[in-house]
Amino acid sequence: IKSAISQVMEMLVSDISFTKAGVKPPRGMLFYGPPGTGKTMLAKALAGEFNVPFFACNGAEFVEMYEGIAAERVKHIFNTARASSPAIIFIDEIDALGKKRSAFSDDPGVQEREQGLLQLLIEMDGFRPTERVLVIGATNMATDLDEALLRPGRFDRKFFIDTPSKQNRFKILEVHARNRPLIPRKGHPEHDDEDALLLETARITPGFSGAGLENLLNEATILAVRRGKKIADMDMILELLEQQSIGLKQGGLEPSMPKERLAMFHAARAIASALTPGGSTLKFVSLALRKKEVTGLVFEDLDETDEELGWWRLLYLERGVPEGGKTAEGGDDFSLFSNSLLPLCVGKAVEEGWFGEGSCSQ
Repeated sequence: IKSAISQVMEMLVSDISFTKAGVKPPRGMLFYGPPGTGKTMLAKALAGEFNVPFFACNGAEFVEMYEGIAAERVKHIFNTARASSPAIIFIDEIDALGKKRSAFSDDPGVQEREQGLLQLLIEMDGFRPTERVLVIGATNMATDLDEALLRPGRFDRKFFIDTPSKQNRFKILEVHARNRPLIPRKGHPEHDDEDALLLETARITPGFSGAGLENLLNEATILAVRRGKKIADMDMILELLEQQSIGLKQGGLEPSMPKERLAMFHAARAIASALTPGGSTLKFVSLALRKKEVTGLVFEDLDETDEELGWWRLLYLERGVPEGGKTAEGGDDFSLFSNSLLPLCVGKAVEEGWFGEGSCSQ
């Protein structure tokens, strides 16, 4: 993605050779993906790296209750960018302006937004070869955008900005730890831990966005200050992640036979998980109530770059762990806990039906 985006920017800032070859530089790029993944920061970084003027706005800023305001604001920002070309126009939350049009709406607000959208289409079509202006749109809802906006010649290049990989999560954590003296890191004047805390945090936070990682370090700093600690440690990070993923503890179950049976069930599942090679790492087992439900087994999330992830791990999740709980209960009188998991054992039945009895994977 970085290489493809850089190629577009090179055509914008040094288009002489491309113009001689008859190339029409792309007029627009669309950044789409989950919220908090750094789409706005990426656009700003591009403008800074290639040293071009950057005109930022939000799609909602164009739409007002008065007729003609949206179109006039679109026209104004494009005229300003043309006067400073090469330049970048960045429209955050572009879906607020570029949402699909409807033929059945008489709402004045909708009509005003659609007038702004039409003006945006006109401006992007009106670029001359000498007007080196690139429009970058960012959205969390690309499927809501009008098809006319996405056709070739307008937003030619579309880039999915996903949550960062483990390596990039570490780099993001490094940046946000610099101005937080209570976060230990490599080069810290008092608490140099060779980045042990940041590396482990990056490992156990797959799926976190850049904004989520920044918030995690901020919350860890708050926790350290409240507890009078000199630094934030891994226990605080794990505590915060536990609260975010499964909620705060709300007490526990009263001592009873069902509680003992439930404890036996989850303990057996934990053993089955621990003894199965390649299975997800078990964080802890608990009967504490969270969100009005028993916690049970809590596993670490699988990283998208986990090299050990194989097809047989799915079979492990479908068969091994549920069977462990069922076996621990014994007899034919299986509880609701086991019965609710029996459908997950369908993988075993499929394997034996397809490859023959006794041939299912271990």
